[in-house]
Amino acid sequence: MVTTASLLILIACTSAPNIENYRPLLGQWKAFDQQLKDDALDSATQDLLLLDLAVQDPKFASTLCQKVQTRPAKEKCLQVIGRPHLQQQ
Repeated sequence: MVTTASLLILIACTSAPNIENYRPLLGQWKAFDQQLKDDALDSATQDLLLLDLAVQDPKFASTLCQKVQTRPAKEKCLQVIGRPHLQQQ
């Protein structure tokens, strides 16, 4: 089970995929999902990527958060989605 503490450690220690490969695909969900599949990321790394994108581009947070798999990532997504002022960009 992935805890919040282990998720934070993973953030510090993991070489995350290049977020810039995913940013142009936001809103093009079939292509986005295919990129995730092609990159074959483990669930924790994928969740970190999705959270990073959700924080950086909150108007897509709801859709991105539906794709996270771990409990800590789901909890963090609730915090991002719970900030509606960010989604009005």
